[in-house]
Amino acid sequence: VEALAVQLTQREGELIQEKAEVKKLANFLKQASQDAKKLVDEERAFARAEIENARAAVQRVEEALQEHEKMSRATGKQDLEELMKEVQEARRIIMLHQPSKVMDMEHELCALRIQLAEKSKRSLLLQKELARSKGVKDNLSNLYELDGAETLGSYLRIKPCSDIAPELSKCSIQWYRVSSEGGKKELISGNVLYY
Repeated sequence: VEALAVQLTQREGELIQEKAEVKKLANFLKQASQDAKKLVDEERAFARAEIENARAAVQRVEEALQEHEKMSRATGKQDLEELMKEVQEARRIIMLHQPSKVMDMEHELCALRIQLAEKSKRSLLLQKELARSKGVKDNLSNLYELDGAETLGSYLRIKPCSDIAPELSKCSIQWYRVSSEGGKKELISGNVLYY
């Protein structure tokens, strides 16, 4: 019992540390999301300014091109090529945008979400192990245990953990919903299984 108490204390310390890390990671993820949104807004404003400048440049070039065509159609071949290069450069500026910073932030956010999911899964496993340790400490005569992930869409199986446990075919099973804080049990109706 003393060894279990020491192990329980260690597990509680690990759980508290994991919770602090998860909370820190969640705050960092929230801040990164805000930074990414701010960066996206800044990049959009920058892109709009670039597009407006490029449109103005295109308009100036087109006006100059029309004036040049009026002045001289025969000798304007070389000037026309230079003006076309300027038009192409202006169009390139319109098409130019800077997605690299935003994409880097999105990849970083994706990695942070994966880390947060892993930390949450680890925290859930520690909570289950802590609850199991508390259950063993409080009641050493547990005959069955649940096996499987306690997540939506997963399966839970009842496994005997003692040789003296009666066969499941001779038992009736009633499921209850218990909060993670270990509060009162809520009956799940319609889930009684008879073997």
